Amino acid sequence: MVNKVKYQDFLGSREGISTNLLAQRLDFLVENGLLLRSKDPHNKKEVLYAPTKKALDLLPVMCGIMQWGLKYHPDAQTNRVVDKMLKSEKQFIKNIFDKFKTRKQKDKRNYTRTLRLAR
Repeated sequence: MVNKVKYQDFLGSREGISTNLLAQRLDFLVENGLLLRSKDPHNKKEVLYAPTKKALDLLPVMCGIMQWGLKYHPDAQTNRVVDKMLKSEKQFIKNIFDKFKTRKQKDKRNYTRTLRLAR
């Protein structure tokens, strides 16, 4: 999910979610303070989504649920992301926080640069 920031990114994922269901879920997450929706500074027609601090604070809970699922459902398949989490949950969570912190700082610089150019 870390690399998914646009509607099309989510729509093209392996889960194969329908367009109306995806739109409903994204709206729900925005309305409940788990995602931020903003205009792409490079393409005003595009919308970007980013997790809020509230959403990121759920990471330890989500890791716990994944670990519980793997413990009680040994036939469950893992993937690259789950394998990283299992290797070091603390480092896994730190990497995600750092990635969004860096992205947020970059977005803030782009926004400031756009404001200066608009003057």
